Amino acid sequence: NASVYLCNYYSGKVKNLLAEVKKTKTTLSEKQVHKLRVDIKGIKSVFQFLEFIDPATFPEKDYYKPLKAVFKQAGKLREIHINRLSLNKYEPSDLLDCAFKKALRKKERKAREKLKKALTTFDPKKVKAIKSSLVTDALKLPEALIIKGLQGAVNDDLKAIKKRIPGRV
Repeated sequence: NASVYLCNYYSGKVKNLLAEVKKTKTTLSEKQVHKLRVDIKGIKSVFQFLEFIDPATFPEKDYYKPLKAVFKQAGKLREIHINRLSLNKYEPSDLLDCAFKKALRKKERKAREKLKKALTTFDPKKVKAIKSSLVTDALKLPEALIIKGLQGAVNDDLKAIKKRIPGRV
């Protein structure tokens, strides 16, 4: 059943997220920050899909609200990590490189503090409550509606891809 599969996928992502939040509260390794964002993206994709097939029952904005601050701050920190990794591929050529790296380290410290703050205000109970109500409502969805929604999403993606291919009409 498609709704069971969707709910199992979503529940697994929530479980992973909550475990990652616990780990990330004590250490903020680059790997953990990345995993945190990947888990939230997976959860958000379920919210977006459910809103696509039944906007009245599944308003993505309302479901996503408890995750938004953590995702935003983790994104800022992840961007700094990527910038630093990109810079590390090159030999420092002048003082400008050193100054930029120093500025990135300062920016990283601030981003870490903002993410820590977002994690302290993060409420796992809200996420669990949303999970409970979302799963209950999603399991009531007719199989045909979910399949139709999947087909619609795939068709929309195909149309977007065709528009990007030169020479295609």
